[in-house]
Amino acid sequence: MKTLEKRSSSAGRNSNRKRRRLFERLEDRRLLVGGAGLPADMVADPYAFVGDHSGSNSEIWDMQVGGQTITAAGYGDVAREKLSLEKGQSYSINVSHLGTNRTDGNGNPDPDYDYRAWVDNSANPTWTSGSGTPSGTDFFVEDPSGLLQRRFFGSGTNHATGTATLHVPLIDLDVDSDNSGAIDGTASEDHLEISNRDGVFVQVLVGDSDNDGVLDNMDFNGVTGAAFTPIQIKMSANVGVAGGTTSLTFDFDDAGMGQTGAYRLWKKDAPQGRSAADLVASGTQISAGDIGLAPGGTVTLYLEAVSATSRRTNFDPIEVTASISGGSWTGSLVDKVHAVGVDFDIDAKTISQNAVSGELAESKEQTDGAFVLVNNDDDDYDANNTADASQTGAIVGENDLLPIVLKDQPRGGDYTLSIPQHLRVWRNADRTDQILSSTSISAATQTELYVEGIAEATDEIQLNWSKGSASFQNTDRIKVTAFSLSGPLNVPGNSIYTYMVSGVQTGSWGNAAGGSVQVSSATSADVKWANTPAVGNVVYAPTSEYSWGLDVNVVAINFAPGSTVTYTSGNPVQSAGPGGLLIKSAAQPNAMRADLGVSSVVGPTVNGSQRGRKFIEVGVTHQARFVKKHAVAINQGQTIRRISNLENSQWYNDLFQVSAAPWVDGNDNHVLDITTDTQIVDGNSFATGLFATGDTPQVKASDTFNFGGAVTNFEILMEHRNFVAVRAKGPNINGSADVLTQLAAWEWSFDGSGSVDATLAYTPTGQGVQGTQVQFVTDGRRVPSVSGNMPQLLQNQTWTTQ
Repeated sequence: MKTLEKRSSSAGRNSNRKRRRLFERLEDRRLLVGGAGLPADMVADPYAFVGDHSGSNSEIWDMQVGGQTITAAGYGDVAREKLSLEKGQSYSINVSHLGTNRTDGNGNPDPDYDYRAWVDNSANPTWTSGSGTPSGTDFFVEDPSGLLQRRFFGSGTNHATGTATLHVPLIDLDVDSDNSGAIDGTASEDHLEISNRDGVFVQVLVGDSDNDGVLDNMDFNGVTGAAFTPIQIKMSANVGVAGGTTSLTFDFDDAGMGQTGAYRLWKKDAPQGRSAADLVASGTQISAGDIGLAPGGTVTLYLEAVSATSRRTNFDPIEVTASISGGSWTGSLVDKVHAVGVDFDIDAKTISQNAVSGELAESKEQTDGAFVLVNNDDDDYDANNTADASQTGAIVGENDLLPIVLKDQPRGGDYTLSIPQHLRVWRNADRTDQILSSTSISAATQTELYVEGIAEATDEIQLNWSKGSASFQNTDRIKVTAFSLSGPLNVPGNSIYTYMVSGVQTGSWGNAAGGSVQVSSATSADVKWANTPAVGNVVYAPTSEYSWGLDVNVVAINFAPGSTVTYTSGNPVQSAGPGGLLIKSAAQPNAMRADLGVSSVVGPTVNGSQRGRKFIEVGVTHQARFVKKHAVAINQGQTIRRISNLENSQWYNDLFQVSAAPWVDGNDNHVLDITTDTQIVDGNSFATGLFATGDTPQVKASDTFNFGGAVTNFEILMEHRNFVAVRAKGPNINGSADVLTQLAAWEWSFDGSGSVDATLAYTPTGQGVQGTQVQFVTDGRRVPSVSGNMPQLLQNQTWTTQ
């Protein structure tokens, strides 16, 4: 742009009008010296003036600023250009005399060297007063030769010599405004700093990253593994030319050492121990040297978001003002960036016996963490009774999943989860719509998800967030331990089974719904189940916040009235008459007869159907032993005995059919094998629950009469014990296949002792068969475990003479 001095002649006035039109046409021109492509706050735009201001209108001049030239349009013209200068840079200024229209008496050029060369913030500065050296709000000039003049009247000598330097000082704040992951210093990033609709996302550290029991935003001892957001402050080298002192004042929503406010600005990063002396406070003027900043230097400070901002669209300003005084230039430099504190929160629910009881405290999310059962039960009781974790599709009645909550983020964006291998995550509580590590979940609304344990392990679920180019990994996390409870899932009432816990270090057994804990240790518990149809629950609490239960179908077994045991009295007899060695009960057909009816087998009803019945098998078992089994003879006044190896023996099974073990026989009157949950049980027939068993003992007193003397008597005492017992079919878990629970029991004996005369005729002295009535057992006692089968042992018995 050109400003023209008026002439006194009419030619001057016409020229003036022409030049004024030219001035208007050039008013919006900008000379781009160094500010091309930069945002407005990185550019200074003073006016530069050069030309002949005097009334002689005789000289023509130009000015070079940083390699760019401003040229007056003609003799007596003053050009004005609005510069575009990059802040932080210094530009050399030179003025050149291009010619004159004055001549002496001989026609030779006779310049008077009148000129104006100036730089000013104003488009129309005062020319007759003011400082002798140009300076403005955002620049100053170093001019040792006095090159720049508001107006200079020459005297035939060119004064416009030497070089001046135009300094445009800079204070510059930089953050990762494009959220690329680093401060890259590009023009595009600088452009973003101007707008309050753009800026850096700063994560609020609300967790306990270093697991020291102190939340990160109040942990001033250093947070290992955490990092604050870098914010760089740069001072241009030309500030040093101005001399004097430089002070800084920051302006932001300051929380200080408390929690009221949005940010803290630190001299140290998160992993270092910090105190109030390491804070850069808002509104407090400090020396640039207090943060180690000098002309030409860059210092990194660290921005911590203490709490999430309430702004949903705009970003918060972080501003610095550099005040320079006491030197050759006094001025203030200001720069601003924008940030927004965002917090991300994943929470775990606490559990009491498989039901939500609250929310896990933030301080425990990475220390104790949350707990979930390995999902190895059978909540839906599917046709194949497959463990829930091994099924596909919805699980009706699923109650072993841990709810977690992804809190909404007002800024929106998307979440993903980093999911360890021992866990699965589902969108729905019925175990449908699986969430993978690649699944995007809207952060705009709160979302509840469900965690399933599939193997014993401990690891973290981590929450990640992204929006556009901004992303944060592991913004919050929860330690999740998956542990196992194991034991039979379908059991008869009045039984005791062992349940084991694994995958946790400590904890305690809780009250078992539908039963009671009889004996427990750190890793196991024996649970006695009540004889009431129910879905029971074996409960274990690894911590006070979590108690999980394993669902168990308890099946009640009831006996019909009138169940009896009948003993037929009668003296034992010698089976083959005199000389016979086999002594038997005289009662026919049975010396002992038991008739017991199971009136009902009832499982818990869930969704209209009974459960657990098909896993129940009831039967009769029989055990026996010999207390006495020998013959007595007299030889020359000495008593000798012929003794079976079975005398004083242990208890053995006494089975008709060995392949039916542990049952006496495999027929319907000795075993009730329920194969479906709808099978009829009424105790009125063998096929539906009526048990009938009997026995007529026959015992050899000896293998011979000839063992060294005259036989005088037989000593025979055989004891028996019978049980109606129940066992749970299915997988052998914690020895469950070996558990045979007594439902009814009775004991009886056969005493076949008697004397033998000289004709080898037997006269009984024993009482034959005697026994107890049936006793129904409800205390969970198990049938004693024995080996061997008495009929086989009798066939292979051996005898010795003593």
